[in-house]
Amino acid sequence: MSSAFLSPPPVSVILGTYNGERYLRQQMESLLSQSVLPTEIIVADDRSTDGTIRIAEDFQSFSAVPIKIIRRTENIGFGANFLHGAQHATADIIAFCDQDDIWHPDKLEVCLVKFHDPTIVLVVHSARKIDKDGNDLGRFDQYISQDCTINPRACDPWGGHFGFSMVLRKSLLDLVPIDRFDLNLQGMRNNAHDKWVSLLARCAGRIACINRDLVDYRQHDSNVYGAPNKHEVSKTRKMIFFVLNERARSAQEMCTIISNIPFRTTSDLPLFDKYETLNWWKKIYMVHQRRADLFHSRRRVDALVQWLKNVAGRVYWNSGSAIQNCKDAVRDLGAIALIKWD
Repeated sequence: MSSAFLSPPPVSVILGTYNGERYLRQQMESLLSQSVLPTEIIVADDRSTDGTIRIAEDFQSFSAVPIKIIRRTENIGFGANFLHGAQHATADIIAFCDQDDIWHPDKLEVCLVKFHDPTIVLVVHSARKIDKDGNDLGRFDQYISQDCTINPRACDPWGGHFGFSMVLRKSLLDLVPIDRFDLNLQGMRNNAHDKWVSLLARCAGRIACINRDLVDYRQHDSNVYGAPNKHEVSKTRKMIFFVLNERARSAQEMCTIISNIPFRTTSDLPLFDKYETLNWWKKIYMVHQRRADLFHSRRRVDALVQWLKNVAGRVYWNSGSAIQNCKDAVRDLGAIALIKWD
């Protein structure tokens, strides 16, 4: 039977909040206007001190969709707040939701269809950026140019998508105990739940990317994270060394995490292969360690010699996609030639 004729699977929306009274009402209205309604809305509040809880309780009083309000007694940070909120979900599918965005009416309907394929563990999509007043700021494509599916262990482990666009299998989070969510494991965006989910998804199954704007992604002065500005990047040798060294350390930590997962293949994660995943992370560790060594060199010429050795030894071609590996090699050469060598 075509997936178009199958009923959408139940989904729990995890709405992370912290002092979000300014835009929360508009977001909750968009959740209750979905063409496919969620099974439940879990408001995970990170100890708000404004009117956030009052607004959530107001919607709770009349909503046809059950709304649970989980109130933290202490602030734990937005990433941990989302992940702890997800522990309360009763559905097998979870959708992360930011407090200040607006979901398009067909967001869940479009995303949930993808989960009729049992190998899909994560669905992401593009968005439209809006300002604090809802004015159009253009598209936020998240590097999604067409509908596609990414196979496990086939792309840059440090890439990823923003949490507001993520719909995922709860079994993905169950793969690793939540206490292994490490504040320092995230590399580029510390304490980020979406970075953690991206890392797990790249190990455990296929990612479906939808080239369709399904959320109005609001940009304002209170964003925890906004859309990246490509013109704000300024790097030195020490900065590049720090990033690559941190990624090598994170890859080493991921090796430990994967090693502690019991050997298993479940019906929820049929493509997860512990041995292949562990081997993949070992290669990633080696590649990033060797790349970091380039920028640990005191002289530009020494770095160039080391880069040539890495290319000759096919260091760059040990993990990820061929395109990504080539980009990394070219990027390192360009950095060696152009950055400030302090």
